[in-house]
Amino acid sequence: MLIPAAIFGLLVFLYGIINANDFQPVKDVCNKSNEEAFYMCPLCDNQCPYWSLISSCYYSIAAHAFDNDGTVIFAIFMSVWATVFLEFWKRRQAVLAYDWHMMHFEESEEQFRPEFVATAPTWRKDPVTGKVVPHIPKMTRYQRFAGIGSAIAFMIFLVLAAVFGVVAYRAAVYGALVASSDTSARKNAKFITSVTAALLNLVCINLLKFFYERLALWLTNWENPRTETDYKDSFTYKMFLFQFVNTYSSIFYIAFFKLNLVVGTPGNYRRLGGKARLDGCGAAGCLLDLCIQLVIIMVGQQVIGNLTEIAIPGLMKWWKMRQARKETMEIPQWEEDYKLSPLPDHHMFWEYLEVVLQFGFVTMFVAAFPLAPLFALLNSAMELRVDAVNFVCQFRRPTASRAQDIGAWYRIMEGIANLSVLVNAFVIAFTSDFIPKLVYRYSYSDAGTLAGYVNNRLSYFNISDYVARGMTGRPEDKYAYQVLNYTSEYCRYPGYHEPEFPYGVTKQYWHVIAARLAFVFVFQYIVYGVTKFVAWLVPDRPKLLELKIRREEFLAKEALHEREVEEIDPIAEVVA
Repeated sequence: MLIPAAIFGLLVFLYGIINANDFQPVKDVCNKSNEEAFYMCPLCDNQCPYWSLISSCYYSIAAHAFDNDGTVIFAIFMSVWATVFLEFWKRRQAVLAYDWHMMHFEESEEQFRPEFVATAPTWRKDPVTGKVVPHIPKMTRYQRFAGIGSAIAFMIFLVLAAVFGVVAYRAAVYGALVASSDTSARKNAKFITSVTAALLNLVCINLLKFFYERLALWLTNWENPRTETDYKDSFTYKMFLFQFVNTYSSIFYIAFFKLNLVVGTPGNYRRLGGKARLDGCGAAGCLLDLCIQLVIIMVGQQVIGNLTEIAIPGLMKWWKMRQARKETMEIPQWEEDYKLSPLPDHHMFWEYLEVVLQFGFVTMFVAAFPLAPLFALLNSAMELRVDAVNFVCQFRRPTASRAQDIGAWYRIMEGIANLSVLVNAFVIAFTSDFIPKLVYRYSYSDAGTLAGYVNNRLSYFNISDYVARGMTGRPEDKYAYQVLNYTSEYCRYPGYHEPEFPYGVTKQYWHVIAARLAFVFVFQYIVYGVTKFVAWLVPDRPKLLELKIRREEFLAKEALHEREVEEIDPIAEVVA
């Protein structure tokens, strides 16, 4: 299913790259004659100089590769794709359950967990079977759910605190880089900050997940679910919630909370602890920062996962073989097989988690990173080979266990698919420049083109207000003109603000906000309507499978009827 999505995403990316040189806003940014017109305000306090927007020419080209007209169409396509994928997997799952006689396993065959039977506080009569079975009272379960919810909420706040730490890191490092005497460091300050912050976040994600596993296990054991399926589902929900917040929180921050309308304006920037200025979006917008974060988190997770999956079992096998060969050079095959490592606990959970988190990247943030399906396809091909090597060469043969379906994972993927529609709508509306460009073209451009759009989206700030009104952030004279060797009465900054104090927002700002909200409303309901229609259109079971099930039910009724007739006939003869 990833193949058509990867091809479509690659075409959208290539279209953006090819079309960039002819795209009017990119041409305006890269035009040397606009250097004085785009005299930009300092990027940090005191030690940062004024600069020209033309220095961000390459960033604008890169941003257009990801943020172009094809992105909206691709986001709609991926929302429908996610629904089609889930519907076809539901059909495939039904066929597998039928072939392996697992269709009614959870209802009729699955037994209680021994731990549940041993620790259940009370017993009661089952109204269906009439047997006395172990039971946990509702009040006890509610109390445990309250405790579990409190622990989960605390851990989520801990993750958000870590994200806040990364935000503080961004503010500090960015301020230090743009104030550096090194020209290269100043020029690439935004890129360096985004990359190093994303790498730091990636390290935090991989360190915290081991702690989450222990906590989720302890909470699930305390909850004490009835059956093995309930136990796995409960553990899956807890761990996925932890990992969802752990993996995606920094991405949500960049997408929706790092916007220039949040970080403030010259002389009135919002600060951390009243000191460090919040790191805003670059001149090319927030979408490029979001792309960098997505690439490092998504691809970094894939690389780390594949390396650890193949390296750790391989090293353990090599060490055991090395120790065994110290005693004898020839090891019998049975002993060599015994030296293989057993599959670790919850091995399949981590395999599913990796794929489902990848599904989240592919569906939720595809409007910002159309190459996500391509990277997911490459990773899936690699993952198949890594798992094959592990199962055949690195681990002992696993003990098979029965299951009716993939359990909680299907409901989780359904939730991600529904959430992805809303996330993509907000990414296109608020993170991308798609809506501002649309509003400018049809409401503020005389020729109905994007000529003059860059100049329109930049506001003016009167430099004399730094001193006249006692505003903070004024650059020191020895730093102010290091990049540009001329002065101007005004500097420019992104946004729609009045050119005079108190720099309130203009009428165009409210037009853009209204258009953004209208787009979110229209986009989500159109896409939801299409996806629900597709879900209704595709049957949950193939027609051939439905015929087989109905045939089996018919034969079962016939056999039951024949059995009843056989039992009644001798009685009728005796009576006669």
